[in-house]
Amino acid sequence: MAIAFGAYAYHHEDTAVKTEPAAGPLDMYLGTWRATLRNDLGKHTRRLVIRPGGVADTVMTLTADGPLGQGRTYHCVFTAKLESATFSSLRLSESTVASGKPPSSCATGTASTLILLSENTLRRVNEGNKDRLTYTRTSNAWDPPRTGPPLPHGFTRTPD
Repeated sequence: MAIAFGAYAYHHEDTAVKTEPAAGPLDMYLGTWRATLRNDLGKHTRRLVIRPGGVADTVMTLTADGPLGQGRTYHCVFTAKLESATFSSLRLSESTVASGKPPSSCATGTASTLILLSENTLRRVNEGNKDRLTYTRTSNAWDPPRTGPPLPHGFTRTPD
């Protein structure tokens, strides 16, 4: 007879056998997602990356690129923290600007909700203006640090 608790299964002989923990709601969203917007200025791309983490951890990075007109372009990187996760949606905090060129083209965003439409499609709904954008998964990878030993919880690796 075996009884499962968390990541261990205990047998009646009191021998612990390691098993895989159950996947959580965030796991379904992990990876890299892309979307494209078009307007009179041209094509605007979005790259959304969801990384592992818990409530209050930064789990989302959004990179936005596109034309500003007159041959100028913008490049903005935003981050957001996980507020809640269920199997039907993820709620993210307002996004903050991590970097931007030109800085005036990037502004903090409202909280948003990610809704998984299929294994490879999700919709992001901004809470403030209710704008929706549908993303397609391009990779299950979430861009772990490229070099060096694992980092402690809460630390990030800076670019070379």
